[in-house]
Amino acid sequence: MRKGLSLSQQARVIAQLAGSLAEEASTIEAARELQLSGFSEAMAILGVTKYHLNRLRRAGHLPAPVAELACGPIWRTEDLVAYVETAVAA
Repeated sequence: MRKGLSLSQQARVIAQLAGSLAEEASTIEAARELQLSGFSEAMAILGVTKYHLNRLRRAGHLPAPVAELACGPIWRTEDLVAYVETAVAA
C-alpha cells in the first residue's frame, strides 16, 4: 500500500510550483512591457485603413517593424505612437 507524500515532500512540491509560477508571471510581465502591435493594432493606432497603412509602408513613412512574420509586420507600439505624434506635429 502506497502512502501519500510526507510533509517535507509536500513542502518541496509546493515550493517548486511557486517557483514555476513566479517564472511564468515574470515572463508574462515582460511580454506586457514589450507592447507589440501587428497590422490591425497599427491601423487602430494610426487611425487608417488597411489600404492606407500599406501605402504608408511602401512609401517608407512608417518605423521599421521589429519582425516580419507570416502574419505580417510587427512593430513596437511605442514606435507607432511616436510616429503618430511626429506626423501630427508636422
